Amino acid sequence: MILHRDEFKTKLGDKKFFLAHGDGLDKSDKGYLFLKKMFTSKTLQWLFARIHPNFSLSFGHRWSKHSRISKGISGESFKGANKEGMFIFAESILRTEKFDFFIFGHRHIMVDCPIGENSRFINLGDWINHFSYGVFDGKEFELKQFNYQGPRGH
Repeated sequence: MILHRDEFKTKLGDKKFFLAHGDGLDKSDKGYLFLKKMFTSKTLQWLFARIHPNFSLSFGHRWSKHSRISKGISGESFKGANKEGMFIFAESILRTEKFDFFIFGHRHIMVDCPIGENSRFINLGDWINHFSYGVFDGKEFELKQFNYQGPRGH
């Protein structure tokens, strides 16, 4: 597996993709951008590594209890093209380079909508509440949801 920490541009067949997690692309999300700078700061990472594991684990557990995931993300929805930072970011990319698909995560919402003249903006959702994922068959990209039926006979 190859991990791409930044945006990744690729061509599959005759379709051009712009792939990114999406965190940090919404320039209006000042709180998240500040938090990302804190978490990626080499100095703060070095300082945190010097804290005793009992404290750092306790701190991490308390932090995660207050995260969006632990509170449930089902209340989030697509705010509209002119209010979604990643959509606005994708529109700015389209001004200089054409893509068939912009595929993001980060917002934990399922979105598949047109952007520009011949492109689609796709947010994959998540595996926590929506059990959603994307499939590209060589021509079309489709958002899907896994529907677990349980073991046979149950």
